[in-house]
Amino acid sequence: MADVIRDRLASDQYLCRLVPALGISLGRLIAICRAHGIRYSNGWPTDAQIRAAVHAVTVEGLTVRAAAKRAGMSRSAVHRYVTARRRSVVARSGAFQPLSVSAYRCPRHGLVTHSPCVACESLAARGEIAA
Repeated sequence: MADVIRDRLASDQYLCRLVPALGISLGRLIAICRAHGIRYSNGWPTDAQIRAAVHAVTVEGLTVRAAAKRAGMSRSAVHRYVTARRRSVVARSGAFQPLSVSAYRCPRHGLVTHSPCVACESLAARGEIAA
């Protein structure tokens, strides 16, 4: 049965088109393909395909569409795996702490600045005000 499926899929037929010809259900046909390692269109991607697609998007900077085409996967599948990877990285990184606070008006000289106040630090370095 696996050889017949391989031969029919070699002629670029989809699994759903084989169901009436073989007389078995689509679920059974998919189970046979998975058990015998038969690749079919719109099937589950391999681990190597997933790694290649995620690497292409996150490291190489390709678009999801270009990475999907290169890896032989659908765009939505690549998007799901990349999103899951990004969420796992964010979850492992801990709480978000901004590098600086938003702009405010310095109480010493009244200029709008960011924390730490650059003007206050330079005046303190010159000895004009106490640090």
